[in-house]
Amino acid sequence: MRRAQKRIVCVALVAALLGVTLPKPVSAQQAGLSDDQVKERLAYIETALAAGKPRAETWYYFWLFGDSAAALVTGMVAGSHWYDTKYEGPEPVPDREGAEGVLVFGATFALGACFLLFDPFQPAFAPDTLKAVPGRRPRSGEPSSSGRRLFSASAPGGRSGAGAWATIS
Repeated sequence: MRRAQKRIVCVALVAALLGVTLPKPVSAQQAGLSDDQVKERLAYIETALAAGKPRAETWYYFWLFGDSAAALVTGMVAGSHWYDTKYEGPEPVPDREGAEGVLVFGATFALGACFLLFDPFQPAFAPDTLKAVPGRRPRSGEPSSSGRRLFSASAPGGRSGAGAWATIS
């Protein structure tokens, strides 16, 4: 009985400590912003996304064309070695081990290129997407949700923009 009471007190203290130390929700902090503050935040988002766009585009097209070229080359190499033969005893036998291995590499490169086509690198295209958002003018004292979403997706550790290792780990 004594042990259960200690656990309850410990859990209550931890909950109280977390309640005091955790920051307020973002939506509560942004309520009631003036139009100038909203415009300033939108300008910051646009500037940050535009500043990172050239390098992001370079990264995106490098990997897209690199994966595509590697898939094409490995496919050709696999095709050229598909009918190789080896001798097992006095008779030649088909030897496709090397070709099959290269074909797997080619398929991996092709999947990488498809992944980049269907889920493009967000920072490379976010500035254009943000400019095309209809109704960008602030109304209710809050920054546009699409601008915040694009910015957070492009930030390191966001859904996209930090690469595959951030998603995996």
